[in-house]
Amino acid sequence: MTPEVRQAVEGLYNAFAAAKRPACLVMSPVKDPADFATLLTTPLRELTAEQLWQYSFSLFFTVGDIAEFEYFFPRIMELASESFSPLQIEVVFQKTVMAGWPDQWRKDRQKAFQTYLEAMAASWASTICNIDAQVCALARCLPDIDRHLGVLMSGSDAANENLLAFYEANCESIIKSKLSNSFWERSSDAHSRVVAWLQRADVQQRIQQLAEADLGSSEI
Repeated sequence: MTPEVRQAVEGLYNAFAAAKRPACLVMSPVKDPADFATLLTTPLRELTAEQLWQYSFSLFFTVGDIAEFEYFFPRIMELASESFSPLQIEVVFQKTVMAGWPDQWRKDRQKAFQTYLEAMAASWASTICNIDAQVCALARCLPDIDRHLGVLMSGSDAANENLLAFYEANCESIIKSKLSNSFWERSSDAHSRVVAWLQRADVQQRIQQLAEADLGSSEI
């Protein structure tokens, strides 16, 4: 986690500090309360990905409401910011839209989360990560996701590796003007923007250069 992402995470904790731990969790009868019991007894910052995985995945469908979301949100985002997060981050970031991002959020929370999103995207220049999942996840919240992809062209070692990894994850589907991650809404503007960016001549040229350099180094 870069210092900027760490600072942004702290900004989320501050912005959502007024959210209270729920006395009990709202859930469907199909859910077993025992599966979520530790969420109510463990301090927020000590909750693990294992404890929050099922909750964050099912949130707003079979468990949870807005008040609960606001309480757990900073910790979920902290875990989601790990380079290879154990959470299903494409689903996690969708929850922010279901919670009314951005129009229905308080201004301070809008600002804190926007700062977090931008810090996450900027980290692609310095941190090797699960880039395919992160791009798909952040695209749900950043309407100008294609602008943020420019970080992958910065030329740093991490940016180069992330760019290659992103292309390799999508090299077969991009021929059909699609992205491979099944969590993409392929009719969305974000999907179209990322496809267009990945198909740009300068991006394709950069990918080819990196691939050739990588092949050359492996033959030495």
